[in-house]
Amino acid sequence: MPTMNRERLAPTPASNYPPMRLGLVPRTTLCAFLAFLFWGVMVSASPALSVVVSGPGIVTNVKNLRLNVTVTNTGQETLKLINDPWSPLTTSPTDSFLITGPTKISPTFIGISVKYVGVDYIAANGTSSAFTVLGPGEFVIVTHDLSKGYNFKESGPGKYTFHAASLFHYVGSGRRAVPINTITRSHQLTLRGNLSPVDRNPGVHEFAMFNNCTAVQQTNIESAITGARTYVSNAISFLSSHNTTNTRYTTWFGAFKNTRYQSVLSNFTSLTTRGNEFSAWLYDCSLVGCDPGDYAYVDTDVYGKVYLCESFWTAPATGTNSKAGILVHEGTHFQATGHTRDIAIGKRACRELANTKPGKATQNADSYEYFAENTPPLK
Repeated sequence: MPTMNRERLAPTPASNYPPMRLGLVPRTTLCAFLAFLFWGVMVSASPALSVVVSGPGIVTNVKNLRLNVTVTNTGQETLKLINDPWSPLTTSPTDSFLITGPTKISPTFIGISVKYVGVDYIAANGTSSAFTVLGPGEFVIVTHDLSKGYNFKESGPGKYTFHAASLFHYVGSGRRAVPINTITRSHQLTLRGNLSPVDRNPGVHEFAMFNNCTAVQQTNIESAITGARTYVSNAISFLSSHNTTNTRYTTWFGAFKNTRYQSVLSNFTSLTTRGNEFSAWLYDCSLVGCDPGDYAYVDTDVYGKVYLCESFWTAPATGTNSKAGILVHEGTHFQATGHTRDIAIGKRACRELANTKPGKATQNADSYEYFAENTPPLK
């Protein structure tokens, strides 16, 4: 997908799902590549994948930065892989690469962030477009435009190393999502020329704007806006009056520490500083860029534009994973607000993140959503 933040709930047909090329590994493949895959096949009695990043050695101007990721089934059984938004199986500009720059500084992520229903739900309920099926020895090549996902201006020109995300899931017995072992190979290139990202900020308006939204959808969005603003206001009030450890805070953000507490309060407050958050944004109902399981997504560097997907419309008005909560989640993703990430998805994963990595929890969008929705109520 393009550089954005997306929310996923129920699996839905993707109106613009990227086509992928599927075939058998050709005889003309380079010897080194064949050896790489052969070794994987020899050791892969259990399900396994190889992931190889490839592209040019020199790229002039960041707008030309496109890399191929080849995912090959090196095991001995057919795999039904889940096209989750953080694996290289999607062309969406999600944060699916680990990139090291010439001064060991990584480029800033400016792509899309997604609220996703989760691989377990998709494994049990997903439609065919939510998966990539690979037989033994088969591969898929996915082309990624990294200029849409990362800002290379601060990290500067020079030699970069690109690693594709290595965590994949396939549908196992009982339609369960099972993590899979991968053998990965990175790619190095020299980046030079114009590294400035394209300015895509549409700005905000006095009133909410709608693109391709029906009258009923507009009414639902306006109700969600009211709910989101109430959620944020209540979250700020609670945090301001509970500036020591409490169950609600520790459940979603972990052990109380003043610096982390101040960060959480600041991120919620950033959704009120302009006075017209949510109510002056542009809401796009065209389904452009939506994949199965998406609630909504945003371009993190395009403040105030929210793309709403099919699962958004089946979400409840308020409560867990609600329309109002989804807007809060997406709102925290913007660079102009909290610039949160999608580190943990779903309540169970968010609670575990809070318990084990509270510093990461304060950077996680779902943690803010569940704190704001507060369902069932915690004190």
